This record gives sequence, C-alpha cells and structure tokens, in this order.
Amino acid sequence: MPIGRDIGLVDDVRWTHFERRRAAVGSELLRLGATTLVPDVATNDRLATLGSAPLRKPMTLWDICVPA
Repeated sequence: MPIGRDIGLVDDVRWTHFERRRAAVGSELLRLGATTLVPDVATNDRLATLGSAPLRKPMTLWDICVPA
C-alpha cells in the first residue's frame, strides 16, 4: 500500500483507512504482548474448553497465539 500511495495509485480515502487499520493492528499486537496469563485452574479450564493445552508457566497472549 505505501508503494501504491507513493506512485499515486492510492487515494486519500483509501490511505486513511489503511493507516487506521495499521494503527489498530499495531495496538492489538502491543496488547497481546503485554497481557500475561498465569497457569491457574480458571485459565487452564478456559484453555481446555477452547481445545488448547494447559499452561505450565506464565505466557503472554502473543506467545500463545504465535507458536515458536
């Protein structure tokens, strides 16, 4: 999208939409990295209902969502 904007293919309306979306995605990625889940009964019960393995150590939502 930035290249398209640079060469005049992306108008102001589309560019504004893109910038808002990029900011929203960036904000959410920061939230995922800043939110830590601890391996307690409630957390592991909820993960089990979602079909996920229980936690054995504290993990950020980012670590849970993006496997290594």
